[in-house]
Amino acid sequence: MLTTETIEAALNLYEGGSTHHAVEQATGITREEAEAVANAYDAGETEQLYREVALAGILELAAAGLRAGQGWDEGTLGDVLNEIGHVYHPARITPQSVSANQGKTSGQK
Repeated sequence: MLTTETIEAALNLYEGGSTHHAVEQATGITREEAEAVANAYDAGETEQLYREVALAGILELAAAGLRAGQGWDEGTLGDVLNEIGHVYHPARITPQSVSANQGKTSGQK
């Protein structure tokens, strides 16, 4: 699984000329994850990759809480939406826009 630590380790290995296989072996990430790091590095988008991995962690924690029946704390939805907006700048998602669009995604008008 990609973490900020494994991304950093993979980047250091790629900078040293390592292959995907060597990165997989040294970090324990999958081939697909190693390729994602290499693609981000080649495109100059490593900061975006870091933000996406951090967001994935936040979403996993939120999902675990929901699955455990803990529900949302007041303001949690707004925090999650703000984080998504931070990672994906064009996204202008607010709790109000989610509420306004709920019927549209379920086939209601």
